[in-house]
Amino acid sequence: MGVSATLLPAKIAQIDPANKIALIPVFSAVAMIVATIANILAGALSDMTRTRWGKRTPWIVVCSILSAALLYLLSVCTNIASLLIVWAVYQAVLNAVVAPMVAQLSDRVAPRWRGTISSFYGAGMAFGNYGSGIIASQFLGNVGSGIQVLAVFALAGGLISAFLAKESSNLDEPREKFSAATLKSNFMFPTHNCRDYYLALGGKLLMVTGQYVIVGYQLYIFSDYMKLSTSQQESSVAIMSTILMITGIICCAVAVLPDPNTAAKDLGIINMANTLGQVSGPIIAGGVIAIAGYRAIFPVETLICVIGGLMIMGIKRVK
Repeated sequence: MGVSATLLPAKIAQIDPANKIALIPVFSAVAMIVATIANILAGALSDMTRTRWGKRTPWIVVCSILSAALLYLLSVCTNIASLLIVWAVYQAVLNAVVAPMVAQLSDRVAPRWRGTISSFYGAGMAFGNYGSGIIASQFLGNVGSGIQVLAVFALAGGLISAFLAKESSNLDEPREKFSAATLKSNFMFPTHNCRDYYLALGGKLLMVTGQYVIVGYQLYIFSDYMKLSTSQQESSVAIMSTILMITGIICCAVAVLPDPNTAAKDLGIINMANTLGQVSGPIIAGGVIAIAGYRAIFPVETLICVIGGLMIMGIKRVK
């Protein structure tokens, strides 16, 4: 997220400053399409993987290495076309890490502990999403080096995760064939007794979208709208990231945890809503800025979050 929210916009501004506002939604749209497809495919393929290291570990290790390599390539790109291509491939590889990693929670955690582990997952997301912004803010004067530093985090995080998980061999598990039916089952959404499911999905999606209407353009808000210097931009991004990280962790600690019996589904909702919200927010913001300027994105963000909050409140009214 340090790359996505801070350093990628900075890189785009370096390469093509005249078109940077219009380019952010393009990069976000590509990321949204690739990430959604890759998440589903990687999850299905990892389900069918059989190795002495288990079905998730090979995906996490190999794709963490590839993620780091692609971030390095991103750091040295010198034109928008190559930047967009590398960004798209990176999104595919990144989601081939995320999908198996999240699936481990339902694979290996007993139902009674899934709520607790889910809260740790949420805390990790808060640290990663916003803590990375603090790191990224220190490299606005040297964007390439910042991306390379975060590439090291991507590599280390994946390898350490796989090492600590110590997944056992699954060579003895029956192998499911990859077929049209397999894909269909992974694309299917609930159709019965699913009111709360869609309220949760829609509410979370809108809340994250509203947040990233601002976060996705925070660098340009500080530089173009507020006219801050580079050093002021660095400190402002760091302060904003710190506030978001602290509040995110606190809210995660005090929230009503997911039902242990549906924790895997809850995590899937969070993962999908976060992925789509993080990329759809900048798309909306880009359109609003083009039509009405930076000032208009703040009431738009507020409206989106209010609607999302009302949807989430609707879940609590169900007995």
